[in-house]
Amino acid sequence: MGLTETQARLLEAKRARLAYLRARPLEELREEAVNERKNASNHLLREALARQDRLNIIAEIKRASPGQGVIQSGIEPAEPAQAFNPRDAGSFVFAVKCPKILWS
Repeated sequence: MGLTETQARLLEAKRARLAYLRARPLEELREEAVNERKNASNHLLREALARQDRLNIIAEIKRASPGQGVIQSGIEPAEPAQAFNPRDAGSFVFAVKCPKILWS
C-alpha cells in the first residue's frame, strides 16, 4: 500500500527536519533541550489530573490526519472547551503539532 499525497508530504517534511537536526552538534541540541526544560513548569498536567475533587478529562480535537486528510476544518478547540465549567474541569491542554501541510 502506497502513501497518500499528504502522507508523502509529511514524510518529506519529517526527513528535512531530521536532516536539519542531524547537521547540528549534539551538544548544542542537548543544551537547547536543557534550557527549554529549565523554563518549563513541573508536571502541571499530572498534578491537575491527580486531583480527586473534580472531573479530570484528557480530550483530543482532531482537525486532520495524514491518512484521512481534513476531518473537521472549521472546528476551533476553544469552542468545546467553553462548554465545560472551569470549576468542574481540571485543565485543558491543546496540543497542535500538525504541519501546515494538511491545511494547504
